[in-house]
Amino acid sequence: MSLALVRKEVREHGWVFAAVVLVNGLILAVQLSTAGDSGGRFSALTRFTAALCLSALVASNRLFAREYGGKTQLFLEALPISRARVLATKWLLGAAFQCGQLLAAWAVTLQYMRRTEVITLDDAGRALLATEAFTLGLWSFSAMAGLLGRYRYIAWMVLGFFFALLDEFSVKPAESPLLRLLTETTAMARTPVPGAALGQVLIMVALCVLITAALGLTGSGAMAAALARRMTGRERAFVIAATLVAVFVVVKLKKDHELPPFDLASATRSTTGRGVVGVMKTEEVSEAQARALGEAVSGDVDSLADGLHLEQRPSIFLLPQRGLEPATTQRASLSGTKGIVVRSAPDTEPSMVRARVLHELLKDATGSRGLKEDRHALLDGLAVWWTVRGEPEMRERWWRRAAHAGVPLSRASVTRWGETTERTGDCLGNALAFALVDSLAQKLGPEGMSALAAQLFVAPRDGVLAPLFEEKPEALLRAAGTDWDALTADAERRRAAFREGHAGEWTGEPAAARLEILGDVVKVHVSGVERWRVFYGRLGPWARAQSSLPRLDVRGEGVTLPVTLARGERLLVLVDRDDALLGCPVRLEAQRLESP
Repeated sequence: MSLALVRKEVREHGWVFAAVVLVNGLILAVQLSTAGDSGGRFSALTRFTAALCLSALVASNRLFAREYGGKTQLFLEALPISRARVLATKWLLGAAFQCGQLLAAWAVTLQYMRRTEVITLDDAGRALLATEAFTLGLWSFSAMAGLLGRYRYIAWMVLGFFFALLDEFSVKPAESPLLRLLTETTAMARTPVPGAALGQVLIMVALCVLITAALGLTGSGAMAAALARRMTGRERAFVIAATLVAVFVVVKLKKDHELPPFDLASATRSTTGRGVVGVMKTEEVSEAQARALGEAVSGDVDSLADGLHLEQRPSIFLLPQRGLEPATTQRASLSGTKGIVVRSAPDTEPSMVRARVLHELLKDATGSRGLKEDRHALLDGLAVWWTVRGEPEMRERWWRRAAHAGVPLSRASVTRWGETTERTGDCLGNALAFALVDSLAQKLGPEGMSALAAQLFVAPRDGVLAPLFEEKPEALLRAAGTDWDALTADAERRRAAFREGHAGEWTGEPAAARLEILGDVVKVHVSGVERWRVFYGRLGPWARAQSSLPRLDVRGEGVTLPVTLARGERLLVLVDRDDALLGCPVRLEAQRLESP
């Protein structure tokens, strides 16, 4: 490496590199501002790392393509310095520029996230290793492309075309060696970086370096110099034609590989709606019951789609299934088809099934953005409110559930909805969300509520800077004449009024649960109820949902969980009981335990 050459490059290109650093700093600030909505501790860092593609393109253009195109390289070759040393200096300078930006972003992200989370250096080091490996692989490809001169952009387009083909053939681009380093595992940084991915990236770096050396050194650099010339008219025509053909191929493949809608021939179909809604008949569900439920769901979907201006109406099928809890609804995963398939017990309350369908419909319509913490409560509440808005008896039942829920509504509880529903359980959590949306609808009116929901639950924009253009619920509420504090306070007043008006319904000794760690085991004690159940599971990188946790049904006052904890291991424990008055489970305790 030559320090004199480094000083020359800094003097010539320093202002461009400084501008790139400034832009990347703004991108990092945007990503950190939305880090609380994305779940992973280093999700902002992984997205920033992907955004370094532009930085790599600029650096390779200034250090390689511009040098050969402007014939500055001829001046360097006249100096008493070998061509290999010049090439190595430029390559290492670009790598230091890229990796240095990433290192600074990692340090800023670590300090920012440590304000609210405990992150060890071991975990942070995993994220740094994965993102630095990605950055080095990206730079090696960009440097190689830079020496292709007038064909450098074609190399980038070929790379994009390759990932587009992977996606069209049902191979996730995130499973490719390079992009595997920027998955959710890296964002959480709780597991080691995949050794296979690291090895494959190092092989990629070595291949790109060899090709770069061949382009820059073969024939005394004549190959790189020849590639740096401007495109001829024929070359431009060929590139444009090839690009159009590639775009046509991708679009055609996308059309040909579009998944067919899910279908169940034996289901009873609704005949009143504009979409496909079917309910499977069983021994417990007659054809008349299936048709009534299907028509109710079809009406919900059509009215919601019209009110919120949703274009899609997916095929929807409801599958009554034995073995599920009466208050549990689950969306089935589909392979090779698309649609919404919801499973529930045969005796599940229809409003719960209908609400789950609307919940999944809005989730799909928003590209899962409706599940963000700052709006998830409104999504849950809107799904319930929409199904029961014209049914006084069901509205009273959901208000009764909301009044019984032990968590108060506040700005903190509705903007950290995952924590709230963990404490209340899904049923009472949906009831709290219903109370919130019903209070909002009382203020805005049905048409105002629909207009607000149409602004809130829309398809997301794509791109790194998309969060800058996204409407936040807080801003939309202020535009409607309220905010989280006023809305939650109003909902709490209505909950208190319902409890006061129905004070005689809550009688008997209240149930209570207590957890304790004795050595490497966990004991659960419950008083005030004879039958109850425990859900438990070790906490990995992501906290699992209740439906995926092992379940233990208990009759009596206490039980020892059939799990042994290692030192420092964490365990999620949820204790529920059934409530006949509410018609849904009541959560007695929810704790995340850590073994000492």
